[in-house]
Amino acid sequence: MDRIIFNEFVEVADGIFRKYIYNYPPKVIRELVANAIAHRNYTMRGDIFTNLYQDRLEIHSPGLLPLGVTPANILTKSVQRNRLIAKLFYDLKLMEKEESGY
Repeated sequence: MDRIIFNEFVEVADGIFRKYIYNYPPKVIRELVANAIAHRNYTMRGDIFTNLYQDRLEIHSPGLLPLGVTPANILTKSVQRNRLIAKLFYDLKLMEKEESGY
């Protein structure tokens, strides 16, 4: 089975070598996908989608915002939907601790 690797980058010459500058650092993408999995609403059907455009990367998770979180307070309000999954991903170093992410 082939493994698909997300590798959007720009290649830059560095003398006789090549340097790869990633559009989105792999660590950031890993945490965003882990967050989408850990915080999604599992009472609804649907898939998590990653959409790559020329000017942005979008990650869509099914469901609405958790109770108490609105578009106005989403950057300051934190509600964990799946506390055990979030703890597991933190222990596996796939996510940072609460409210310290990207």
